Amino acid sequence: YKSLKDDSGRIVMQAFFYGDEDKDGQNSFASFMGMFRNNPNWKIVENNEWVGISTAKGKLIQIYANKPLMGENDPEETAINHLTDYLFDHKLQPSIFIHRGHSFHVQSTMKRIMPTARIVILGSCGGYNNINEVLSISNDAHIISSKQTGTMHVNEPILQAMNSSLLAGK
Repeated sequence: YKSLKDDSGRIVMQAFFYGDEDKDGQNSFASFMGMFRNNPNWKIVENNEWVGISTAKGKLIQIYANKPLMGENDPEETAINHLTDYLFDHKLQPSIFIHRGHSFHVQSTMKRIMPTARIVILGSCGGYNNINEVLSISNDAHIISSKQTGTMHVNEPILQAMNSSLLAGK
């Protein structure tokens, strides 16, 4: 738990979601947000491109996630870039990175993982194929990945358990 905190004593997570024709990214994002909406432990602030989720009381945890946008001129990539700029400008260095979406999007996430990574969740099909790449970025990272199908029904319970532990300071 202590290794996840930044210099200000907060835990910062960044989650990446991707828009797809089959709505996988949008469905994963909606399911992810369902963990926080109408939950008194969390506050949500959002704009057109991304959301910020933070604890309402107790341990300071901040989660940032881009919205899985689709359209001309790659609005999703723009949203991720704007969120990344926001994190940099506010000196927010995530220690937890979450990839959700199809495996063909994982390289977009991989290029944004920072050396501050202590937990990396590769929630896509065959996420384990990227373990070496994660460790080359942060050799101190713990990695949770799927070997075969990455699905909401596998990833969401893991994320819920992790968030519950973090809220408890564990």
